[in-house]
Order: sequence, then C-alpha cells, then structure tokens
Amino acid sequence: MVVNKILSIDPGKEKCGLLLADIDKNFVLESKVVKTSKILDIILFWFKTYSFNLILIGNGTTSKYLHSEISSLKISAIKFVDEKGSTLRARRRYWEIYPPGCLFRFIPKEMLFPPKNLDAIVALILLEDYLNRKLHITDKDNIRS
Repeated sequence: MVVNKILSIDPGKEKCGLLLADIDKNFVLESKVVKTSKILDIILFWFKTYSFNLILIGNGTTSKYLHSEISSLKISAIKFVDEKGSTLRARRRYWEIYPPGCLFRFIPKEMLFPPKNLDAIVALILLEDYLNRKLHITDKDNIRS
C-alpha cells in the first residue's frame, strides 16, 4: 500500500485537532479544530474528498475511544503516535509558521503565548514526528484553529 495522504489527529475530550497532508508533495491540505462529537463527520468528508490511507492518533486523552469510533468506519489504517511534549513543541512551531511582528520578535518564543488554539498544530507536530521531517506550509490558512 502506497501512503501519500495522512490524517493526523490530536484527540481531546471536548475538541480535536485534525490535519490532513499530502506527504508526497510535503504540504498540508487542510486542518481544523472540531468538537469531538463531530470528528467522524469530518473524517468521512475528508476521506471522500481526498482518499487518505493512514490515520495517526495521538496516544493521549480519549485516544482509545476515538480509535474505536474511527475503526468502526473501516476506511483506513490507524496508528497511535506518542504525543508526549507535543503541546509545548506546537507553541514553538506556531511561531515558525506565524513569526511574531515588530516588538515581539525580540522576546524569546518560550515567553510568548500563541493567540490561537493549538490543537491543529499539535496534529501537525504528531505527523511531522511520524515522518521525521517538517512539512512545508505554503498557505498559512491551511493551519486553522
């Protein structure tokens, strides 16, 4: 099986970060943060639109429940990935994608708090960890919160 599109999920009790990437072209197709109760609808819609062939799920909060729910769809292979430290790394990755302006660029990134929800960027971190490389972000609007 050739894997060229991967869906990455940062699971959560109330909301989940989702990110879909074309790994052959090394870029993000779509991402969003959705209520956990709506995740299956988004997964099915993206599967019909893009036909991805692998789903990565962070092994944290609600991951086992989410795995069970997604497995029932029988649409794709599913793997758990380690999400230890991914939220802190997502803060740094946020500032790489959206560099701070003017006065803030001289403040250490560790001291800055991103103004957005980071769940979709955590999903990006999980995928980049799995691939062992960073994805090219061509359209910052593809990283939604």
